[in-house]
Amino acid sequence: MLALAPAGFFMVTALIACNTFLQSLVEDEERSRLMGIYIMCTVGIAPVGSLFTGQLAEMIGTQGALFASGLLCILSSFYFFTKMEKNRKVILRAFVKKGYNLKETR
Repeated sequence: MLALAPAGFFMVTALIACNTFLQSLVEDEERSRLMGIYIMCTVGIAPVGSLFTGQLAEMIGTQGALFASGLLCILSSFYFFTKMEKNRKVILRAFVKKGYNLKETR
């Protein structure tokens, strides 16, 4: 119970940071399309995941379903971590193109 408040705070903070980051990365003409996809991914995918998790919970139990979901989150975070350097270069180029004065930190 004590972890719910900080988890909620950091979840909202991450969503706000992603929203700000994406809007500052794209051109003005493409912003509405990007935000449509962003909203669909953040709001529209959760019910689908809940449906699959509920079905999995009926098959293997609640603890097993939560464990499998957590394991999937961990594995996907490792996958995206391996792609981070490639994405970092693309993002830096996009920010420089938009006129931001950024220095490579690494």
